[in-house]
Amino acid sequence: MLKQSSMLKDTPSIMFKTIQFTKEVLYPKVISIVKKNLPYNAFCLLPENFLYAMILSDESWVRQLGLKTILQIRSYRAENPLAVEASKKVPEINWEADHWTRLINLQECSNLREPAVTRSISDEEINSHIENDTKPELFQLPSHSQSVERSVKLVTEASTTVYGFENRHRSILTKLLSRECRPAFESKGYYHETYSNIF
Repeated sequence: MLKQSSMLKDTPSIMFKTIQFTKEVLYPKVISIVKKNLPYNAFCLLPENFLYAMILSDESWVRQLGLKTILQIRSYRAENPLAVEASKKVPEINWEADHWTRLINLQECSNLREPAVTRSISDEEINSHIENDTKPELFQLPSHSQSVERSVKLVTEASTTVYGFENRHRSILTKLLSRECRPAFESKGYYHETYSNIF
């Protein structure tokens, strides 16, 4: 699913599609594993990241809801300046959500904070975006690191080569082991001299 987009603003909707695909799986054990492990990797559902995705959404009503939520947060912070830092725990996921904006309930999130990239935008600008139904121009944040991208590539290559979970896992482990054993050289000409020493 990461291949669909590399931007953080798109990850909640991709997460929603992933959950929808999970419902089509016929094996209850697989579904239970997904439900158990997905929350530990759903950093796009952290309230700050979720709000960031909302205010950059192409859907007008989602964008409006996100901007109004930021104004509510600012109003609350003004009245409670000693509020503690935001929670870094992913909220409970609504597995029955019918839209990605309902994957979590922002109203139930404690210590809700606005995204760091919106803190330089004034209340007047936010109200202007709400009234004119425009999208704020914010810095485009990536959704994952280069190492994750490499892992996705590795799994994709293994999936096109072999069939089945176990065979795919063996293929990945074999390739990783091969990379550890094989030394790196500046020129390809050195490889023929070292392959006999590997095995």
